[in-house]
Amino acid sequence: MRDSPPPMSTSDEPTNPSVSIGPTVSLLGGSLHGVVWLFDARVNRWSAGLLMASLRTRAAAGIVNGKIYAFGGWSMDEKPWAEVLEPG
Repeated sequence: MRDSPPPMSTSDEPTNPSVSIGPTVSLLGGSLHGVVWLFDARVNRWSAGLLMASLRTRAAAGIVNGKIYAFGGWSMDEKPWAEVLEPG
């Protein structure tokens, strides 16, 4: 668990998509790391969650049936343009 926010890009422009399921906000990866950061609004705390298959920025994200879908964006490693994450 962390009390401070996750590491972010040095860009002034937000590049990481986020979605929420209940009291938890998921901040997806980015170009610096592939970690999905979780913010629990009940306790005001960040923690590291799942790893994404690809380092990507400027993606879109949505939730369908409790699963997080990340689409598109820019990826340095040219891995698949979409992936599905199942929060624990």
